[in-house]
Amino acid sequence: MGRLILITGGERSGKSRLACRLASMFSDSPAFIATAEPKDDEMRRRIEEHRKSRPESWLTIEEPVFIRNAVENCGRDVVIIDCLTLWLSNHLQSDNVGAHGSAPLREIRTLIELARQKELVLIIVTNEVGMGIIPANPLARKFTHLQGLVNQTVADASDTVIAMISGQPLLLKGNVGARHAVPLLIPFRIGTTSYIYPADIEMNIRKLAHRVDDVELVIFESEQVSAYPSAEDVLRFSSYAARANLTFTVHLPLKCSIAHPDKKCRQESVEEIVKLIHRTKPLMPFSYILHVPIEEIQTENRKVKILSAEGLKVWQGLAVE
Repeated sequence: MGRLILITGGERSGKSRLACRLASMFSDSPAFIATAEPKDDEMRRRIEEHRKSRPESWLTIEEPVFIRNAVENCGRDVVIIDCLTLWLSNHLQSDNVGAHGSAPLREIRTLIELARQKELVLIIVTNEVGMGIIPANPLARKFTHLQGLVNQTVADASDTVIAMISGQPLLLKGNVGARHAVPLLIPFRIGTTSYIYPADIEMNIRKLAHRVDDVELVIFESEQVSAYPSAEDVLRFSSYAARANLTFTVHLPLKCSIAHPDKKCRQESVEEIVKLIHRTKPLMPFSYILHVPIEEIQTENRKVKILSAEGLKVWQGLAVE
């Protein structure tokens, strides 16, 4: 069964991240049709960063104008188009708009028909550009007018329309209780640890960014290897989080025992934790995780690990100290 989903909102509001999250719910290998053109170094960097943030199984197609043909020939049942705003701008720059914007509107209508015929899950990203003052420039007024018509055409045909505001989704059209409900509209967050893939923390963040809401950074140091992030690492992690609207949880090292029976060990643990909190502060972590000690006891059938009420009371007293 096909589905047409429109995600609209302002610049940097979280539209692309939500589109990727939705696509990954329907397929492990959707197609991503990018309408941006790398016309300067900054845009080239942004395109490359976005490409790296998507899983390797995704198909990326760069098509600035003829998006219908790209959808028809991509060979995938789940497709993202990101975004209609740049696509329309490309039409205007090529003078390929026709009378009263007939060319882009015709392209959109045939795209919608194709999605229905092939029963695709088509997720379209666009921008709301008409929420400010009326532009003084004639070309800008024409662009705003056409963008409004394009957005309305897609929204009218869509099963689901979502507005993104400051990273928060607002459902404008569609049934939230449907089988394919919008994941971010339900009241829980999805998180995972930073060692899902057999790679370092940074590679895991890149691969997980559009699949989860939070990545738990598992921090440790040993004689063989260290996962303790450098200041430069933290800045890169922070940039990934900003692009993907991702939060972090920091799992403090197991060796940090703030309730160790030895006072010196407790003090060293506190110093280590403070150091790590300062290091990870730019990430604005969702929370920090610290393990409490557990006891292993032998039952009749097997060994089990427990934290007794008395053990917890002792731990709390030392931890508070």
